[in-house]
Amino acid sequence: MQEIGHFLRSSQQAHLTGLGLLVALGLLLTARLVLAREDRSRLRVPLILLVLHGAALGVRWLARSDKGVADLAGLASLFFLLASIGRSSFLIVVESVVSRRLATPLPRIVQDIIQIAIYLGVALITLHAAGVEPGSLLATSALLTAVIGLSLQDTLGNLFAGLAIQAQRPFEIGDWIQYDDRLDHIGRVIEINWRATRILTLDDVEITVPNASLAKASLSNFSKPTPRCRRALQLVVSQQVAPEHVVALLEDTARDADGVLAQPAPSAIAVDFDERGTQYRLRYFITEFGRRDVIEGELRKRVWYALDRAGIAVPAPRRQIDLREVSQDSLALDRSHRVGDIETALDKVDFLEPLPPEARRRVAELGMMRRYARGETVIRQESRGDELFIIKSGRARVELLREGHAPVCVGMLGPGEFFGERGVLTGEPRRASVLAEDELSTIVVPKEAFQEVLARHEHLLTGIGEILSRRSAELDEHASEEDPSSRLSQHDQKAVLVERIRRFFSL
Repeated sequence: MQEIGHFLRSSQQAHLTGLGLLVALGLLLTARLVLAREDRSRLRVPLILLVLHGAALGVRWLARSDKGVADLAGLASLFFLLASIGRSSFLIVVESVVSRRLATPLPRIVQDIIQIAIYLGVALITLHAAGVEPGSLLATSALLTAVIGLSLQDTLGNLFAGLAIQAQRPFEIGDWIQYDDRLDHIGRVIEINWRATRILTLDDVEITVPNASLAKASLSNFSKPTPRCRRALQLVVSQQVAPEHVVALLEDTARDADGVLAQPAPSAIAVDFDERGTQYRLRYFITEFGRRDVIEGELRKRVWYALDRAGIAVPAPRRQIDLREVSQDSLALDRSHRVGDIETALDKVDFLEPLPPEARRRVAELGMMRRYARGETVIRQESRGDELFIIKSGRARVELLREGHAPVCVGMLGPGEFFGERGVLTGEPRRASVLAEDELSTIVVPKEAFQEVLARHEHLLTGIGEILSRRSAELDEHASEEDPSSRLSQHDQKAVLVERIRRFFSL
């Protein structure tokens, strides 16, 4: 009777083992079908466990004469089989079903805890099959548990802090955070693991911060609730310049800067007065926090050029004493050199060829120098302006914008070339935009410089009109989509331009 009972138990175990093997193989096949191609490499673990299960069964069969070895091999085969089933089930449920239903995948630390819980459950089932009650083990090892708990106090603290971080989600992988007052501790989160969080700073330095320290810190998250965050640029301007003028200049300069958002629009305020002048704060928004230093650097450059064009100097500290002896002769010499440089540039402007030397000299005396940073807009299409620009150094890009189309580059201008002639002579809106391709140095001649000259030499209008009409016809080739036959002839265009110049200068 004892042998019959042993045979029945063996048959039942074999039946259950075969059923478990079929379940494991079915789960493996299901996981391969539902997992993405790049995630199928994770099937190696349950497959290896299944192979180990087969190896343990083979050892059990070979050692069937030795009951102790056979029983141990049987428990090992049970553990490997259940572990394979648990791992495959985890991949199907967590990696496929749950991840597809959630907007973001489960954090790595949560996945690890679920996986450990599965393996722990498998171990408890195996112990129960061996006739060992897990509860009795825990009861008899209370002292050992206390010792281990005390020795792993910091590790467990970091573990539970990591769980709290994942539950509350004050930050996620990819967020830019700051966890103390040091600016070099601002960085992007690249990993959250059991013990610590890894952060890559703006200097490309990796910092590993224990989770317990982050749980206690006052965190600043620059990526939440949206990637948009505000930055500020401080500068000091002389108190002799009206604040309204400075504020308008700063806001206009920041509006087109690379990386600065158009909405919310940049804003400037006067914040304080000190011994150097008036302190201003230019506030602007960005979304590319990783480029914050680059964006701020480019904005500072643009502000410098804008102040330089406006003739506004950034005041030096009052402790610096700069003594220079300036005489009337030196001032006259400097002025003569400046006018000479401008007059040389005017010689290259074709529509000014009809002007006599004394008239050209008078135009040069009223000219001025302006510089622009790379990428700045010098003139904007459809805007109004009454200044002529002559390029002294650098390059400028001419762009045309037609409704419903992206801006089209129609030409590049270099040293000696000019633009804005129609605006300075007729007051018409700008027909194209001009942007600085490189650092651009220009000579600017205002309308007032031509007012006196044209009043004295009105007979020159015909020659100027002929040259302007020729340049206008070249631009029309790019700007207009209408039938060329519908355009005015060059002779008619010259007559129209001459009449507009007369009205604009009240001749």
